[in-house]
Amino acid sequence: MPSTDTNTTETAPGSRDTDTTAPDTGPTPVHPSEAAGTWTWAWLDPGAPDATVTLTLDPAHGARITGLTVGAVAVLSTVDATNFGSTFWTSPQSDWGWPPVAAIDAGAYTAAVDGDTLVLTSAPATVGAATVTVEKRVSVDTAGVTLAYTVRNVGDTQATLAGWEVTRVATGGLTFFPAGASTTSTVGTFPSHVSGGIVWFDGAPSPAGDTKLVADGAQGWLAHVTGGVLLLQTFADLAPADTAPGEGEIELFAAVNYIELENQGAFTPLAPGASLTHTVRWQVTTLPTSIPVAVGSGGLTAFVRAQL
Repeated sequence: MPSTDTNTTETAPGSRDTDTTAPDTGPTPVHPSEAAGTWTWAWLDPGAPDATVTLTLDPAHGARITGLTVGAVAVLSTVDATNFGSTFWTSPQSDWGWPPVAAIDAGAYTAAVDGDTLVLTSAPATVGAATVTVEKRVSVDTAGVTLAYTVRNVGDTQATLAGWEVTRVATGGLTFFPAGASTTSTVGTFPSHVSGGIVWFDGAPSPAGDTKLVADGAQGWLAHVTGGVLLLQTFADLAPADTAPGEGEIELFAAVNYIELENQGAFTPLAPGASLTHTVRWQVTTLPTSIPVAVGSGGLTAFVRAQL
């Protein structure tokens, strides 16, 4: 008997496949807008679609991110007149001491739009014996923010540097990251706690003075929760041997009125004309109310890892 192929579907002449399933196109880019010299992005909170996430950046002041709000929750600290918002430095600090190099940290950057990306470029800056420029490329989509920091050696002297992102948040939140090979207090005694392979810092008790933690992380992420909002920063995971001298892949600095979340890239030799790029991804979302926000919370770390 002739066989029948039950896996074959006949199609009428001239007909077409009518599968209307929408392709998964991923996050949608968010275009920046400018008013009075300040650049702004706005998109819906992935965790609470009735809330808006707003990011602001000021090219005239170090191209810093000066604001990040989720609904009524302000994630970044602006209480200190000098040390506010999110900025970028070169590492190690021993190249420049204190204060930070003005042209990189607080000087004016030129701004240009490339598609949906804002490109900001510093004036030439002296770092140790080298002359460098910093370019920041800020790309926002409905799932988060990508910050690509490029340090270019524009002088005639070789330099060895790393990128260093510094984000100031208010006291009172909870900061945590996967523990790596070491954690060391370099200023005062930093009040961190290790539980379940995670380094925890409860910022609610205000310190009596400045304290700092220098650490090797693992898995390339650093998280902070304030007002029920999660800020998750992801970056390339470093081996301890790849960090700048005297520095760490992750550093936390707690002052009386703000906290710094810091991550660093690889310590990289730069011949004249060469460059390095340190890229950090920010994800910001309202947490489900069912997740406990407390030192040692397994639900909180599981939620973060689900975002990676």
